[in-house]
Amino acid sequence: MPGLLGQDDFQREKALYMHVHLNEIADAAVEADTMAALKKEYNLIGAIS
Repeated sequence: MPGLLGQDDFQREKALYMHVHLNEIADAAVEADTMAALKKEYNLIGAIS
């Protein structure tokens, strides 16, 4: 790939890919935390009623 794009372009593409990938991981972690909190709340409501 570096032969086609040049080293700077390759590094820039790689950095952009990693940035997007890390954002996706962070979004998934927030979503998992939200789902865990909702499940806990739902279980508490179920225990009370």
